[in-house]
Amino acid sequence: MGKNISEGVNLSYGYGTYRLRILFDPLEQPVAFWLRGIQASSAVQLNGVAESSIGKPDVDKRYYKPSNPSYTSSYSRLGTREIELIIQVANFDNPYNGGIVQSIRFGSQAAIDYTRWYSIGFQLVTFITLMLHGLYIFIFYLFNPKERTLALVFLLTIAVATATIAGYDNLLLVWLPINYTWALKVKLLSQLWQPLLILLVFRGLTSYKLNSVWWLNIYTTLLTLYTASLLVAPATFANRSIDLGIFGLLYILPFLRFVYAIILIILKEQNDTAGSSCCCLRQVSYRTYSGPY
Repeated sequence: MGKNISEGVNLSYGYGTYRLRILFDPLEQPVAFWLRGIQASSAVQLNGVAESSIGKPDVDKRYYKPSNPSYTSSYSRLGTREIELIIQVANFDNPYNGGIVQSIRFGSQAAIDYTRWYSIGFQLVTFITLMLHGLYIFIFYLFNPKERTLALVFLLTIAVATATIAGYDNLLLVWLPINYTWALKVKLLSQLWQPLLILLVFRGLTSYKLNSVWWLNIYTTLLTLYTASLLVAPATFANRSIDLGIFGLLYILPFLRFVYAIILIILKEQNDTAGSSCCCLRQVSYRTYSGPY
């Protein structure tokens, strides 16, 4: 049940409530729910008791506050045979994906906590490792500023590290005092620039040259314009650009160019190998026909 303020225009703006009854044998250990990626704010009740609230869901957009990191809600009253889960959600920032957009995990509190903290721990280890690599790469760059590839590798490492904590469990919202809009922008930009950086690093570390420089210039200009628009636009623009395919198109183009470059290099090596083999065969045939010296 809920209220959709966008009736007739097929948008996901509005307020709503999810209700689920779970029946089981008398509860012998605490249980928990793991909620992830609810758009764009939520509050949970278990058997009528308010457990968790992420952001501030409200019918009125003026009083609504978005936030969507992952979180858990637990119930520990032993002997219970029924749990009524109520999730109140509100969304005024994502035009096409509102409410529960990812599956909710349910199980014993020990199992849920273990899985969740294992995931968070792995993200933290990955983030710290990448940041340390980025640090010493930056130090190498300071010793040799003319080596621009080192600067590109540093930027790529930072982008991957940022995308790691900005995605999945959205730890960025927990660590830094930023709102939903800026967390979304940081997540998108850290992902968006990775393919171009990979392509440029590949060019710097190999002998391959990008013949179509005009294509690279046009793409970089478009990417810069999109980045500038994203920085000043609201979260609605960012989410809409994803659903319209603008983000996906800008993301995939450098990857296609990268795959094309790999194929060209493989074909060139095969041609070089074939040419060398033909030269050897001609030399052997000539020596065989002419006889020994």
